[in-house]
Amino acid sequence: MTDLNKEREAFEADQNTTLLFERIEYIAAMNAYMPKFEYANNLIVMQAAERFNFGWSMWQKAKAQAVPVWISVEDKLPEIADASVLAHFQNGSIETVHIEDWFKDITSGFDEAGIQTFTKWYLKASNTITHWMSLPEAPIETGA
Repeated sequence: MTDLNKEREAFEADQNTTLLFERIEYIAAMNAYMPKFEYANNLIVMQAAERFNFGWSMWQKAKAQAVPVWISVEDKLPEIADASVLAHFQNGSIETVHIEDWFKDITSGFDEAGIQTFTKWYLKASNTITHWMSLPEAPIETGA
């Protein structure tokens, strides 16, 4: 689970080319860098954008192959979805859990004003989840 905007910012910061960013822009719908309108016919800027796109493509491929990292539930919770994640529990066990079952809101009583309060199910379990990570992609079988 990678935030593409954060990765793009890290990629751009690694380039040390502030002058280039005055002439090209990132187009999210294309996931590509393009010359800004006023530089659209500038061959050098067009070639630089092509090289930049090649580097961006390689960066994304390398990041996709990186080992997933554990995310603390204090930092971020998985988006509620009909999917599963790996969960690390307080007792040290690691299990696959269904996101909607463990991270949804549940009622936790009422406050002093009589307003219903909510909490996350994983906080109420006797063995709470401390970290989670996305499941890796399934292996691709090739006929050999």
